[in-house]
Amino acid sequence: SNYTLSTTVVFNKMTNLTTASFKDFTIIGNPNTSISTLPNANGLGVVGGLNCVLENVRATNITSVGIMLKQCYNTTVRHCISELDAYGASYGLSVFSCHITLIDGGRYDSSTHGISIGGFSGGGVGTIGFVVNRFTTVTNARVLSNLDSHGISEYTSFINNNVDRGINCGGDHIKIIGNTIRRSNDFYESGTAITGDHPAISLWELKGASIQISGNDVIVIGNIAQARGTFIDSQSFGSDSQREGGTTLISNNKFREYDNTIVSNPIEIGKFGSISEDFDTSIVIRGNEFSSNGDTNTGVCYIRSDGDVTTFSNVVFSDNYLEGIGGLSVSTVETVKVFNNEFKRTGKVFIGTNIGRKLDIQGNTVIDGDGNAPFYSTGSLIGSSVVCTNNSVDNHFKITSSDSRQKAFGYFLNFENATMQNNYLADYNKTLNVAVSTGFVVGETITGQTSGATATMLAEEQATRINIGQTTVGTFQDGETILGSVSAATTTLTAVIPSQSYKGSFTTITNVRYINNVSSNDTLGYKFTAVTNLNATLST
Repeated sequence: SNYTLSTTVVFNKMTNLTTASFKDFTIIGNPNTSISTLPNANGLGVVGGLNCVLENVRATNITSVGIMLKQCYNTTVRHCISELDAYGASYGLSVFSCHITLIDGGRYDSSTHGISIGGFSGGGVGTIGFVVNRFTTVTNARVLSNLDSHGISEYTSFINNNVDRGINCGGDHIKIIGNTIRRSNDFYESGTAITGDHPAISLWELKGASIQISGNDVIVIGNIAQARGTFIDSQSFGSDSQREGGTTLISNNKFREYDNTIVSNPIEIGKFGSISEDFDTSIVIRGNEFSSNGDTNTGVCYIRSDGDVTTFSNVVFSDNYLEGIGGLSVSTVETVKVFNNEFKRTGKVFIGTNIGRKLDIQGNTVIDGDGNAPFYSTGSLIGSSVVCTNNSVDNHFKITSSDSRQKAFGYFLNFENATMQNNYLADYNKTLNVAVSTGFVVGETITGQTSGATATMLAEEQATRINIGQTTVGTFQDGETILGSVSAATTTLTAVIPSQSYKGSFTTITNVRYINNVSSNDTLGYKFTAVTNLNATLST
């Protein structure tokens, strides 16, 4: 991979390989599992095995590793069980420095990892990078702690498994397909929500970005640290040591979140690009369903290049459905495509910063969003362009500032070229200009004392503005007193204005094309600041 080796490299040759079968028996350790001073003991260990088969082997009450494979070639582990409740039991099944391993069926549990896949340094002095666990497949297994692979693993596949407490993946050429992944088995077995730090899928110790995460059912209960991705996270295990590029595909998964009471991001991918300009790294997130049973989480799928790595070459976010869980944010990416997504009850819909070359936002639907402008992005000025076409925004609400970044449907900054065309922009909410807005409570009913008009308070926009939803009865009148149903606060209404001020806001852009954007409020126009050419001829 064109990186510098250590000054001394030792190669070890495996000799005297043994072929054996282990079938239909149980290994029972010390039954007194509450004693913390028990010596470490493994159950079944196979070292230097060739074409070995382990079938229907059960290890229980083991204090260290239930079943261990070390320096084996072409091993099959079928329908085995490790039940390790002992104090300090580390691994249900460990695969160390093996080549071609199939784990088919079975159940694995321990206090640390149900299954752990990695390597060790061997007996000599050298680079651990040459002791690689390769071609390991785990399929149809039940993993009750979590499933863990380290950075010296390659070509590791997890297919059709049931995994509690998540999957940790390192190395390169990783496949996570068709699994049911629960962040905590306690949710299912006792109904207790767990507050902790553990994403459902952690990408760490990565040596490359050839990763496929497809067709999984991922369930997270309770809170996780705000700086971590809830469903998929590589930010906290950022790999500045990655030596290969590749494409990471996240497709056709169902991501479900229950009882989250803090803002967290569904996906966090950062420090993930290649440190060499020779290797392109692309992220494709396509055809997934993200949902939350609450309205609290306004986080976003967050993709950024930072640290000592170069930018992502390409990000595609398409055909996803997101409800109650946020949108997409990308930073320091060359090319971004955001196509045909549906955002419902979301927070920030799309935010792009430092886009290197081109940003395409096309064919998306936004229903009941809140926060910044639905489409908010900044470029790197020279050579960068944004195209925002054929999108539909229905009822963008909870405006908390009069700043144009919130008062416009599209906000674009620092691009050479910007196109906003054929978008439908609907907003039926209003802003009440009042004498004073303090004292009112979000969610309460606001009633006009003269008109009898009523509406729900969505947000306090500023000290003299209240953002409301559609009026349910009547029409508010200028000069009347309004009353809060819960707070009993009162103030004088001076004017009713649209909650949005602009169809689009363009700042520091050389060429702008805006055409055929339809708004539910015909009075809305555009805001231009430091724009050189208006309605320039640009390609969409």
